[in-house]
Amino acid sequence: MIAAAHRAAWLRWLGSEKRYGSNTLDAYERDLDDFSSYVTSSGIANDAPLSRQLFRGWLAHMAARQLARTTIARRVSSLRSFYRFCGQNQLLDVPELGWLRAPQAPRAVPKPVSIDDARELLQAIFNRRGADWTKKRDFAVLMLLYGCLLYTSDAADE
Repeated sequence: MIAAAHRAAWLRWLGSEKRYGSNTLDAYERDLDDFSSYVTSSGIANDAPLSRQLFRGWLAHMAARQLARTTIARRVSSLRSFYRFCGQNQLLDVPELGWLRAPQAPRAVPKPVSIDDARELLQAIFNRRGADWTKKRDFAVLMLLYGCLLYTSDAADE
C-alpha cells in the first residue's frame, strides 16, 4: 500500500523542505510502518484505495493497543501528510482525504495556584524596585485574577 520509493521521497521532502529533525522523521516513518503492518495483517490488497472502513479499522486497532491519543493523532497526521504529498506530486491517485481525522486529545484542566505560592507572588511585588503606584497596581491586578480564579499555576509558569 505504501511504496518504498514514495516513502523515501516523502521523508526526503520533510527533511529538506520542511527541515524536520531526525527524531521527527523517525517517528513519521514508524507511523507509516504501523499503518502498513495493519494493512498487511488485515489481508487487504496492496493496491486497495484508502477507505473510511480501512482507516476506522486502523484507529480501532491502535485504540485496542491502548496507544495514547497524542500518538494516534500524530500517526493520523503523518498518514494525511504522506498521502497529500503523494497526491500533489502525482505519485499516487489519492482521493479527497478531508474525512481523515484524528481523535481529539483531552485538554488538561488548569490547576489553581496554592495559597502559599500566591502569597509569595504578591509579596514579591513589593520586594522589587519601582514606583509604589506600579507595585499597588500590579498587586491589585494579581489579586483580581487570583480572586476570580483566572490565575492558575499554568499561568505562573509562563
